[in-house]
Amino acid sequence: MGVRKRFQQSALGAALVFLLIDAVRGYGIRRGVQEVELSWILEDNMPMRNMITMVRGVPYKRYRIYEKAFR
Repeated sequence: MGVRKRFQQSALGAALVFLLIDAVRGYGIRRGVQEVELSWILEDNMPMRNMITMVRGVPYKRYRIYEKAFR
């Protein structure tokens, strides 16, 4: 999932994300889904982590990217 750069950090971008989550949630509830996973979100991606927390998501994994300097 992603939001175009021009809508990131805007009320419209946040609304689009919440509308998508709500639509998927409704679809899953109607089919008996009880749990979902929202993963591959880096630990420093605070906008997405905050949104997941707002929809009562619980972090249970940590994803990091490491870099090694080459000589």
